[in-house]
Amino acid sequence: MNSLKISKIATLLSFSFGLAFSSFSQANSLVIDNFSDYQYVYDLGGDNIATTEGPLAIAGTGLTGATRTLIAHATGSNFHETAIETDNSLSISNTSQSAGNASVIWNFNLTDFTLHGNAIMLQVLAIDIQSGVFVQMIANGSSSSNQIAINGAGDLYVNFSDFDNASVFQGLNQFQLNFKGPQSWDAEFKVLTATTPVPLPPAFALMSLALFGIGSFRKYQHS
Repeated sequence: MNSLKISKIATLLSFSFGLAFSSFSQANSLVIDNFSDYQYVYDLGGDNIATTEGPLAIAGTGLTGATRTLIAHATGSNFHETAIETDNSLSISNTSQSAGNASVIWNFNLTDFTLHGNAIMLQVLAIDIQSGVFVQMIANGSSSSNQIAINGAGDLYVNFSDFDNASVFQGLNQFQLNFKGPQSWDAEFKVLTATTPVPLPPAFALMSLALFGIGSFRKYQHS
């Protein structure tokens, strides 16, 4: 009888942990870019011409036929630099006199993003200015989000419904990020995905259920 109880509790534990961690894993997410493919561009300002690098075929993505283009545009006079680098993260930096603009453009084979979620997630690793830096997302060159403030580290979610035309995500072949900020801003980003935001309260409830199961399991083990 005791072994039957233990078997039932073990099954409950397995189910609870499976549900809880599946909520966090977001296994169906589509990685647009993990920035593992190295690329670098810089612009020294002094004119109205941006500096472009790419398109570069990338492997750190769940998309097929994907290429990435970087565009840097420093403000101010000569040698006021804006630089963009991808080396397992996306780094954007500006010298003290440059309020630079930075863009990243991906082109890829036609993809239905709605099969993978309902939002774009950009992971912010670090930012040295807590206000005044913004990102705008553009899908298929025509459907734009508002300019979104980046106020600190964490996961930044933008729902498809926040774009001018959410239907473009059913057949997407281009995606773009446009960054801008005040002078001397620097930031680092890790991964860009199409995903569904995890509802934290249900996830934590499942974790609590799993922990309760552990306590019950230990009680029956020692009974």
